[in-house]
Amino acid sequence: NMDLKSLHNGFKRKIASMDLLKLTGDLIPAGEMAAGLIPSSGMLKRIVSGSFILAGDAAGLTNPITGAGIYNAVFSAKIISGIIPRALKEGDPGLLAMIDKEYRNSFGISLGRAVKKRKMLLSGWKSAVETSDKKSFEKLIKQCWVAFKPYWRL
Repeated sequence: NMDLKSLHNGFKRKIASMDLLKLTGDLIPAGEMAAGLIPSSGMLKRIVSGSFILAGDAAGLTNPITGAGIYNAVFSAKIISGIIPRALKEGDPGLLAMIDKEYRNSFGISLGRAVKKRKMLLSGWKSAVETSDKKSFEKLIKQCWVAFKPYWRL
């Protein structure tokens, strides 16, 4: 059993003792921008493995159509923070499996739809562009973009 307050205080001391600029200064020069790929294939099949837990982009919670992921990252952290203390208090790491269930309940339908729409967009994009068929292209966009009603139809 772990004392969460001691763990939290120890973590705060560790962070305070770090010189974060020394850790990251050489990675990105001042004034430069950094960018990376956004995962767009949907939620991973395994979110929890032993005591290892994925959240946000790492768990595949980025919307494959819009690229939005900040809310899902914050909400996934909220889910995790609600379950870990209970698992620690009860000394039951098996409770961490609840995180996967909560993710699926919270994000499953929305991300599942977005994954399907992204596949539809990718498969229809090439033919719509190659044939220069404006109506097909318009229909495809309306089916696959969140601002249009057809996106929300199953």
